[in-house]
Amino acid sequence: MALTPAPAAVRGFAGWAVAFVLLAWVGRLTVVGGDSLSLVWPAAGAAFLWLLQQEGRAAGAWCLLAIAALLTLVMAGTGAPAVVTATAVVVNVGQTALAVTLVRRWCPQLLGAGGAGSVHDPGVLARGVAAVALATAAGALSGSALLGLAGASSPGSGPLDWWARNLTGLVVVAAIGHLVWERVLERRGGTAGPLVDPARRVELAALVVVSLVGYLAVFGQEAGLPLAFLPMVPALWAASRFSTLVAAVHAGALGALAVALTLAGRGPFGVLPTAQSEALVTQAFLLTVLLTVLAVGTGRDERDGLTAQLTDAHRDTARRAELLDAMTDAMDEGLVVLDLGGEILRTNEAARSLLSLTETGYRSSSREYLAFRPDGTPLPFEEHPSQRALHEGRVAPVDVVLRDASGGEKVLSITAAALSSGVPGAGPTASLVVYREVTAERQQRARLSDFAAVAAHDLRNPLTSVGGWVDLARLQLAKKDGADPVALDRALDRARGAVDRMASLIDDLLAQAHAEGGALDLAVTALDGQGGLVQEMAGDLDLVTEVVDGPWPPVLVDADLVRQLVANLLGNAAKYVAPGVEPRVRLSAHVTGARLVVRVEDNGIGVPDGHHHRVFERFHRAHAGDQDYAGTGLGLAICRTVVQRHDGSIVCTPADGGGTAFTFDLPLAP
Repeated sequence: MALTPAPAAVRGFAGWAVAFVLLAWVGRLTVVGGDSLSLVWPAAGAAFLWLLQQEGRAAGAWCLLAIAALLTLVMAGTGAPAVVTATAVVVNVGQTALAVTLVRRWCPQLLGAGGAGSVHDPGVLARGVAAVALATAAGALSGSALLGLAGASSPGSGPLDWWARNLTGLVVVAAIGHLVWERVLERRGGTAGPLVDPARRVELAALVVVSLVGYLAVFGQEAGLPLAFLPMVPALWAASRFSTLVAAVHAGALGALAVALTLAGRGPFGVLPTAQSEALVTQAFLLTVLLTVLAVGTGRDERDGLTAQLTDAHRDTARRAELLDAMTDAMDEGLVVLDLGGEILRTNEAARSLLSLTETGYRSSSREYLAFRPDGTPLPFEEHPSQRALHEGRVAPVDVVLRDASGGEKVLSITAAALSSGVPGAGPTASLVVYREVTAERQQRARLSDFAAVAAHDLRNPLTSVGGWVDLARLQLAKKDGADPVALDRALDRARGAVDRMASLIDDLLAQAHAEGGALDLAVTALDGQGGLVQEMAGDLDLVTEVVDGPWPPVLVDADLVRQLVANLLGNAAKYVAPGVEPRVRLSAHVTGARLVVRVEDNGIGVPDGHHHRVFERFHRAHAGDQDYAGTGLGLAICRTVVQRHDGSIVCTPADGGGTAFTFDLPLAP
């Protein structure tokens, strides 16, 4: 029949049983003379770790029962009297249970107590040592008292001797064993690093050699020179340069060597009068060295842990700062943080780009920028939104004008808020300014406002006229003797004319909206020649045109918009001529770079002086006072919009010999 593997819990329980028996047997080897008690007792540490690993009351009870049974066998097997055996069992079971209970209550961070780590904190070390010191002290007092009551006292049964051997054995074995336990779990979890840094292996070898030489020199001598302080040097070396586990193993192993040599009658403690006093002093030495090593090691572990946390926090902060920079640089809005004096502390990419284009260039202080109100008056530094926020807390969106290097103006909509240090009761330490450029929006708003005002005015006049002539027609129809056909026809004709003017205005408004909005549908387009836009529009207007410098190269434009451009210019040439003059138009063109520059000259009445640069404004009519030349004032505004949408410009100048000349440019086809 095949054997099934034992469960891990059973294997662990059996392993601890073997370890406890071995350490108890080693302790019993130190019984000297007629005494029945050991000089050292490392089994106390094995019993503590064994019980600490048990989960649940049932497992703990079985563990304590096993400790009692195994200790009875070891004591009886090494010739201990029955009363000593019974006392040892009671003391070891009791102090182990008390020590584990106190450690679990005082040190919940430890493995076996609810935590996941070993001794790496000076506070945990202090509480753990206090717990086992109290437990072993209680065991020493009870053991000494029980032997005294039974009349079985011996040289090593005093409370101090008992406490020294149990406390030393428990602290040394438990500390090293607990650190090893943590290391094993880390290796199983794949989180364990190298026990010794490869760069320090040579140093570790040197430490071992120096330590052995030092301990043998101190504890191997027969003269007993008082040099017991020297081993503290390699102990501190180990604690400060290597892991706490390595340092503890170093101190424990060499301490065991010191105890063995002392019990052999060598070293500075080997000259004491009794073996019990030798063991007591040597174990006190070992305990002092180990606790010093643990104190230094846990202090270093705590420092390293805090340093690692600080490094992680710094790295996380750096990542967050990089993310914040990336986020703010991805914003279309400009972001600026300023101190109390207006010095710029932080900006994003949008802010740096815009501030670099101002007439002053990028400056480190907001005092150095020339800011203006929307009405053009200078904005004092004290009224900057960043300064107002320091007093008001938050500033609602406000328009501020900056001028660029070319003299143009950029309108910024700015909001600002005060930033505090986070200290209760402290005032603001900086201000945050967020802005977005609204130049186009404000221009659009202004154009819309102008459009609404002028459109309302220009539509009201023909509407009023329609109303008046319709009322007159109604009066004619209401006459008892019949309407006057001539007057009625005249009223209706005038009303029809007013309606036509409104229709023309609406058509031009729609054309303007079409020219300003929507994406350009670019196509290779011919202006001159058969089938060109000039011939097409001239034919529709029955207008005589003369095209020179042909053939012209084709252009890459939105054909519908450029058709509107040509129609408006030729339409003006046909409309604005003196009575009895046949309108004629001369068109010429030449190439400049990647642009085709076109000149349109007519023989009309011309544009009055002072109006050449204003004719492109919406609703501006150079001949508004002349009733013979009707219009909406939108035709040339549409022309300018079409040209500008093709990244060009258009100008109006007097033509040679009278009339008007319009010059504009369009992009050439590739």
